[in-house]
Amino acid sequence: MNSTKRPTDVYDVIGVGIGPFNLGLAALADSVSEINALFFERNESFNWHPGMLIE
Repeated sequence: MNSTKRPTDVYDVIGVGIGPFNLGLAALADSVSEINALFFERNESFNWHPGMLIE
């Protein structure tokens, strides 16, 4: 993936929120060089199932 993003870039996929679906999609798209994807998340860090007893 290209780390330099410009306002004129065109993306094949844009995901909003890194929930289970977009997280899986991002992982799969990362290995396909023909897919130009961008994902947005408002939180600064990822927290899987916050508040559960599982670490």
